[in-house]
Amino acid sequence: MLIANTLSLRNYFWIFVLAITVNVVGLLMAYIYAVYDAKAYHTNSQKGAFYNNQPAATAAAAAAASVLTVNGAGNAEEGGEGGGGSLLENSIFSRYNPAERIAQVVRSVMNLRSASVDVSSSEPQGLNSVTSIDSDGRDDIYDFHNATYKNTYVTINGPGRLGNKMFQYAALLAVAHHYGYTPFIPSNNVLMEVFNLRHDLLLDISNDDRFGERNPGEYDATIFEKLNSDKNWTLTGYYQSWKYFTNISKIIKKEFTFKSEILKEAFKVLKKYGLGKKTLIGVHIRRGDMLAQKLRGYNVADETYINKALGFYRKTVSNPVFLISSDDMNWARNSIPESSDVNFVGGNSLGVDLAILANCQHSVITSGSYGWWAAWLAGGDTIYFSNYPRRNSWLSSIYNKNDYYPEWWIGME
Repeated sequence: MLIANTLSLRNYFWIFVLAITVNVVGLLMAYIYAVYDAKAYHTNSQKGAFYNNQPAATAAAAAAASVLTVNGAGNAEEGGEGGGGSLLENSIFSRYNPAERIAQVVRSVMNLRSASVDVSSSEPQGLNSVTSIDSDGRDDIYDFHNATYKNTYVTINGPGRLGNKMFQYAALLAVAHHYGYTPFIPSNNVLMEVFNLRHDLLLDISNDDRFGERNPGEYDATIFEKLNSDKNWTLTGYYQSWKYFTNISKIIKKEFTFKSEILKEAFKVLKKYGLGKKTLIGVHIRRGDMLAQKLRGYNVADETYINKALGFYRKTVSNPVFLISSDDMNWARNSIPESSDVNFVGGNSLGVDLAILANCQHSVITSGSYGWWAAWLAGGDTIYFSNYPRRNSWLSSIYNKNDYYPEWWIGME
């Protein structure tokens, strides 16, 4: 009996030693793969190293931990009396994933290092470049990767194109900042083609629930009250209100840092028309799909509004230069009177045109989220077309203009 007990204790001892070894090996593999994953993630050619649709670091740790699975406390092949489940369930990986944590730290360090690289030493101060730091030298980007999380992920799945996606991403970061959750968007999101975002992942979340907004152009404060930490969350909708992210506006502006190649192309245009010497005013005219949906309230501005807005700046700022961009440049050229201070710069990629408008001192916009974001990123004064959505239309019934347009913008018709 004593000999049998001794053998049993030896088995437990070696199983314990093997379990520790597996966890140590897992940690080493996690670190190696985390560094590799972060480096691959940081390049343009590979957005992360993945294995079986998981980040490589996580997959490595899981593989190491699953080398040994003991079905029961006393026997590796048969369930023993009072068995405590598999060794994997009792290992360090069941409570804490070191690979994921290491990957987060490595990625965060690499992101912060990349933020200190200038696009061009010849760029003037104030351009929306990757060196967007406050005047006191403090980077206000909230370090989501190293924050204390509640093991909860939050992402967003909404319709629309670039401008709509920007609203959705801004609301996502506001929610993550409020709760301390981990934000992410898929790496194939259109935003990744234009901006140096920090929260793109290929990640399938489970135990998730959905939160949908009440109306697309109305601020819904319940989003900051109802997302419990016992679930992961997917936000659905448009979230077209500046009120969602007004308290983290510096974070949002730094997140929407244009890619260097886009910024360089925009800089060529801005420099050509007097950047740093004249007052550049970005003008965005949205037509296109807005014309096709006028019955629903998707209104378009006419030349009367455009000329009135241009006249306002001609009276209030010195040396104004208007940079006109539109999804219908033929209409713009034929409808806006030629003048020495009017220049038609649209027709580039969506990213380049947005970067041009976003780096002007003031703005004129008509309708749509693309022009909205151009004005918001530019700062300064903004004149907007106040009959969008058109009054007494279906669209106006689901929009709250006080939520959609910042209160300091100037409405005109």
